[in-house]
Amino acid sequence: MKHIVIICFLMLLTTGINNSYADEQATLSATGTESVPCASIIIRDITFKLISTTLNDPDAVQPEDTVLIQGIIENIGKKDYLSNLDVQVLWGTTTITTKSVPCLLAGETFTIGVEKTFLCEQAQGITIKCNGEGIDKENIAASSTSSVDEFILHDSLMPDLIISNISLAGHYVHLTIENKGQGMTAPGKVAVHVFIDGKMQGRLGSSYFDNLSFRRPGGRKGINTGFSISGTHTIMAVIDPEPFNMINESDEKNNTATATIVAPSSTRDLIITDIDYDQENGIVPVVSNQGSIGYAAGTMIKVNIRVNKQQVSGYTYTLDNSLEPKTTVRLIPPALIKIKESSRVLVRIDPIPENLDDENINNIMEKKIQM
Repeated sequence: MKHIVIICFLMLLTTGINNSYADEQATLSATGTESVPCASIIIRDITFKLISTTLNDPDAVQPEDTVLIQGIIENIGKKDYLSNLDVQVLWGTTTITTKSVPCLLAGETFTIGVEKTFLCEQAQGITIKCNGEGIDKENIAASSTSSVDEFILHDSLMPDLIISNISLAGHYVHLTIENKGQGMTAPGKVAVHVFIDGKMQGRLGSSYFDNLSFRRPGGRKGINTGFSISGTHTIMAVIDPEPFNMINESDEKNNTATATIVAPSSTRDLIITDIDYDQENGIVPVVSNQGSIGYAAGTMIKVNIRVNKQQVSGYTYTLDNSLEPKTTVRLIPPALIKIKESSRVLVRIDPIPENLDDENINNIMEKKIQM
């Protein structure tokens, strides 16, 4: 959180400075009445001082930073001000806070403060106004307004998103993404598409990238994609991909990165080799162990089946016997899954837990079954 202190000295000056105190007392005695001393309140100056920051550049407030706008009102006159004093803080033409001060004794101060969260907006001026009985209205009308241009990020500054590194974390593809631009990315828009050997594996949505530290200029974030591999593969990652192009960047041509990764040799690799269909069992996935270590009896395999893009079954199959390397097993569903006409069937499998499979990019198969 950022805090900017706006110091505003409002002078509470008594009138009649050319009259003596004795003359004033004589006038009051003659009328037999009491009066609230007239005052001339002016805004002498508004200055800025940064008191804390979490950014490398302490003079730049970014959108979504919160600052404290604070006005300090001081009665530097010799008399107490006993009427109500209404203080108003405006952001541009919008009042963001008001406060009523019942009185302000000689030498006392009153502080009014309000937090303001910056959005991606143009710079506005800050005005502090005072109203009250006996206040010189001309001075209030002429109260100064200070601009905060130097503290606000303008829309003309744009982000520049890149994928700076593709690596491995164990068997999993790991990406490092950065914002190299001078502007900030809006929340809910960043996405990355991941391709392995030319085949798109999936999309990493905005939930991976919405933290404020990444979205700011200079932000950096590492992501475990969840895609595991073994052997040698070509990995390509695209941030803010076409044709979506949700983010306006200072450089739109550096959003793609490619790397050839050599992963450790596979020890476990469960793949779908075929999708069978017969009248007795309906749709039956056929699974093979292409790794070098067997799966023990009792290992559970999660199965999801879609027909013509509609989910029709999700079940867990438990191995009755061990699944040794280079052997296969039919994952017969607990309930018959039939189709009435030629259909496209998609099957995905995952062992439980998923880390029992060192290469999960071959766990999906789609096949057209003719009737």
